[in-house]
Amino acid sequence: MRIIFMGTPEFAVPCLEALLDEHEVVTVVSQPDKAQGRGRKITATPVKKFAQEHDLVVIQPENINCSDAVEFLHGLQPDVLVVVAYGQLLKRKVLNLAKWGAINVHASLLPKLRGGAPIHRALMNGDKESGITIMKIEPKLDSGPILMQKAVQIDVDETLASLHNRLASLGAEMLLETLQRIDEIIPQAQKHAEATYASLITKQDRIIDWSKSAEQTFNQIRGLNPWPTAFTYYRGKQIQIWESKKINQKELKKMAFGQIIDITPDGPVVLCGNNAVVLTRVQPAGKRKMTGSEFCRGYRCTTDDIFGEREE
Repeated sequence: MRIIFMGTPEFAVPCLEALLDEHEVVTVVSQPDKAQGRGRKITATPVKKFAQEHDLVVIQPENINCSDAVEFLHGLQPDVLVVVAYGQLLKRKVLNLAKWGAINVHASLLPKLRGGAPIHRALMNGDKESGITIMKIEPKLDSGPILMQKAVQIDVDETLASLHNRLASLGAEMLLETLQRIDEIIPQAQKHAEATYASLITKQDRIIDWSKSAEQTFNQIRGLNPWPTAFTYYRGKQIQIWESKKINQKELKKMAFGQIIDITPDGPVVLCGNNAVVLTRVQPAGKRKMTGSEFCRGYRCTTDDIFGEREE
């Protein structure tokens, strides 16, 4: 098939790579490059980097629905548009460019977790399963009929990194199977009344609220590891929390939420709304990542210390 591929982040790269072995990718569409990091250096998207390494044509329109972009894509005479975490909604004039329309690889079991951060939200919600849905795209967000769907179980200690990689690989496999069977698959309408949404991660989502349960805190930390990471404050300065583990603290001392109630070989035990977590890997501002134990030694932590308090 002649395919126009639309994608932006690392999650989309395995799908593009898989297509190269069996189909003709006539062009790649990705979001415009953006300034990133402390130096605000303009950085190519992961999909663009991969495409250039494989001598593929790449375009990056500010608006994929503008007349110039639509005219260019129409001239390529694609059989299908493949969209994987592209980042722009496609209007009908784009969806109608190809014989088979546009299909999307989405990292959730639609209609659950429509939107831009389904993997983060599945983990932060404490969901027991996730999966991949291949669907036909309609103008409304993630609402199109389902072509194929497969579930995966979420491991109890799984982080964003590991679930992301598993789903990216599964998505690539399912994409090839869908294209191979595209003329025989009967699309199935979504149950729109059961839809939930996975909004993009904000700074507020990253801040740990120690009054929430230990389960919620643990899920927040693993659901944001490795990006963009959960954080709190310690002695007035921001500290990123990379890893934690839940413990069953039988006798909870009546202290403030966020207060260190014990110091163990694994790290500080911090009081949450209904129990406690051990912070096992952290990164103070301007410092390297370190184990919870290293942090306690280096900062001489005590049970008078409280996470979350910020200097005015």
